[in-house]
Amino acid sequence: MFGFLWPGKEFHVLPLDILWHYACGEFALWLNEHDGPVGWMKLSHRGIQDLGKVQMSNKTRKRVFCPKFEFRIDCRFGEVLEACAHRPGGKPTWITPELLAGYLQLHEMGYAHSFECWEDGCLVGGAFGIQIGGMMSCDSMFHRVSNAGIFAWGQALLRMKDRGYAFVDVNCVTPAFAQFGEEWVPQWRFEGILRSVARMRRPPSLDDAHVTPSLPTAIRMTLPIAWAAGGIYRRLWGIMRG
Repeated sequence: MFGFLWPGKEFHVLPLDILWHYACGEFALWLNEHDGPVGWMKLSHRGIQDLGKVQMSNKTRKRVFCPKFEFRIDCRFGEVLEACAHRPGGKPTWITPELLAGYLQLHEMGYAHSFECWEDGCLVGGAFGIQIGGMMSCDSMFHRVSNAGIFAWGQALLRMKDRGYAFVDVNCVTPAFAQFGEEWVPQWRFEGILRSVARMRRPPSLDDAHVTPSLPTAIRMTLPIAWAAGGIYRRLWGIMRG
C-alpha cells in the first residue's frame, strides 16, 4: 500500500456527503487500513482502470464469458451491498451501517449501481460502485461460487466501455483487478482525470432505460474550490514530509 496523502477526515455519511467526498477524490476506509474507525481518505497513489485499455488473457476471457452465468445490473443492489458489507464468518468490513444506509439512498437517487452475476436464478456474485459523471467506482466485490466475481466485473467493464464511460476508480489494485489492466497512478493524476469527467451535464448511463443524473448543482458549483484546496494541501503535505 502506498503512503497516506490525506490521512483521514471527519466521517460524514449522508448521501450527498458521500457523493461530495467521491467527487473530491476520496474514499472510505479504515483509518489504520485494517479495522476500527472508518474515515474519508486519500493515498499517494490510486488504482484506476482506463476503459480504453481493458485487457483479458484467454483464461480470464473464458471466465468473463462463462455460459452458465448471467449478467444483470441493479436487480438486487441491496443484496449485493449486504453481501459486501457482511462477510462469511462475521469478518468486519469498512462498510459501516451508516455507509450502507447512505449507499442505498444513493442507489435510489440513481448514483449507485450493482453489477451482478446470476446462476440458475440465484445471485452468486457481484460488485457495487458510485458514478461521478463519466467515472464509475468499484468499492467492493463478493462471490458465492468460483469465478462469479470475475464474471460480474469483466462484464461490467465491457458494458461501461461500450456505453462511453471514461475510467473506473478501483481504489487499490489487486490481482483480481490487475488481470484486466488496472494500474496505480499518482493521486494528483487521478484527480486530474476525475476533474475532466466529474461535472458532465449528460453523463453516460448503463442502459437506455435509465438516465444518469448529473451531480447536484451545489456540488458541481463548489467542486473547483475543493479541488484548489486539495492542491494546496498536497503541496503543504509534501513540504512537511520532505
